[in-house]
Amino acid sequence: MVLILLYAALVIYCLIDIVRSMFKDPTNKIVWTVVVILMPYLGSMLYLAIGRRSKVS
Repeated sequence: MVLILLYAALVIYCLIDIVRSMFKDPTNKIVWTVVVILMPYLGSMLYLAIGRRSKVS
């Protein structure tokens, strides 16, 4: 049960971070949103590892 809640929290955190962020390329926001929705666990991990670097600081 706890793992399911952590999994859901991770996906929700990533989606909120994507929506609130500005990216260097505007299409990245759409791409990362689709990736996280279609592949929730893997997409979230990829976004945290790769996608956060493409944000505008």
